[in-house]
Amino acid sequence: SQTKNFAEHFTNPDRTSAAVRYQIWRTTWEIIKHHPLFGVGPNNFEAAYRATIPALFWPPLEWLVAKAHNLYLNLWVETGILGLLSFLMLVGLQIRGLVRLLSQPVQRPHAIIAFASLLAILTHGLLDTPYFKNDLALIAVFIFILPWLARGEIKTN
Repeated sequence: SQTKNFAEHFTNPDRTSAAVRYQIWRTTWEIIKHHPLFGVGPNNFEAAYRATIPALFWPPLEWLVAKAHNLYLNLWVETGILGLLSFLMLVGLQIRGLVRLLSQPVQRPHAIIAFASLLAILTHGLLDTPYFKNDLALIAVFIFILPWLARGEIKTN
C-alpha cells in the first residue's frame, strides 16, 4: 500500500542519504557510459534513470529522481562531456575574472564575496544540483556577471 511505502522511507535502515545518492550516482555513471558525448538531453535524466536503475539495483531505494544529485554528473549526463567542459570553462573564466578583481583594492571585498559564493555553489554541487533550482540559478548568474559589473564592462543605466 502507499502508506506502507511512505512509512518505509522513514523506517528502512538501509535507506540513508548516502545509500540513495550512491545508487543515483552509480546509475548516472552507467547512463553516461552509454551517452558520453552529448548526454541524454536536457531534462531527460529522469526517464533515463527509470529505464536504467532496475538492472543495477532491485528494488531501488528511489524510483523517481529528476536530477543526479551532483551538479557535475548532472551536466555530463544531460549535456554530455561537451556541456560539462563548457560549464567548467565558464567557471574558469569566472575565477580568472575574480582573481583580477582581487588585485584591485577597491574591488577586493566584492571579489572575496563572489569567490565565497561561487565556492559555496560549486561545493553544494557535489551533493546536489543547485544551479537547476530557479532561485539559486538567479544567484549563480549574478555571481557569474559580478566581475564584469565590477570592472564596468556591462553598462547599466
